[in-house]
Amino acid sequence: MHRSVECVLVALVLTELFHQTGFAQDAQRKPPSPVGASTLMRPVVSLESESVRQELRLTTEQRDQISSILNRVKVARESLGLDGNLASLTPEIRKARRAEFGKIADQANIEVSAALTESQRERLRQLAIWILRGDALFTQDVVNELKLTDGQKTALADEFESLRKKMLDIQFPAKGTDEERRRKVHEQSTTMKKEFDERCVKILTDQQRAQFDKMRGDRFEVEMSEFPTIYGRGGARTR
Repeated sequence: MHRSVECVLVALVLTELFHQTGFAQDAQRKPPSPVGASTLMRPVVSLESESVRQELRLTTEQRDQISSILNRVKVARESLGLDGNLASLTPEIRKARRAEFGKIADQANIEVSAALTESQRERLRQLAIWILRGDALFTQDVVNELKLTDGQKTALADEFESLRKKMLDIQFPAKGTDEERRRKVHEQSTTMKKEFDERCVKILTDQQRAQFDKMRGDRFEVEMSEFPTIYGRGGARTR
């Protein structure tokens, strides 16, 4: 599958999870710029959400067709072991399995798009921007359409790096139940992320902001726990 939300959304919102479990990157090691390194969420991921399906007002026939496609993707992911720990596999095997799944996912995206009407496809693209919120500005799709300047790309990359370091500095509470401690960390990271989104939008010109608003259409909110591909089958988080 094309790298999409995983590159930006997970890197930003779930950094605290790496921090909690001891897998945080060295805060002094600056990663490559994320600007333009990802794409908007693909249909097979977006349509995991019941809220998205309701927003598109799918017919019974469309629901059945799309559910069948999504189930096929899920089975392929599980059969290839992509829902589990791939660390025990050789790099060659991991690469081969991901490539095989990528072909399956690409075909599924084509079939899902074909099952939708033109207006539904347009709205789905708008929803993908709402789902990512400020992170959408880092996707290749939005970067190209808004024609961001090199200066703006640099400013976005700087904001990303600033947020990354702040999240790595979040201290995991020593007291409380696991759920209480996790919630406190999540609350801190959520506040940081909201402020980050606001700063990123301010990097745009007035004309670009107007275009960005037009690109995403009517406001849409969704719980990120509706996307198991991103947050896992048991993870529940809200943006």
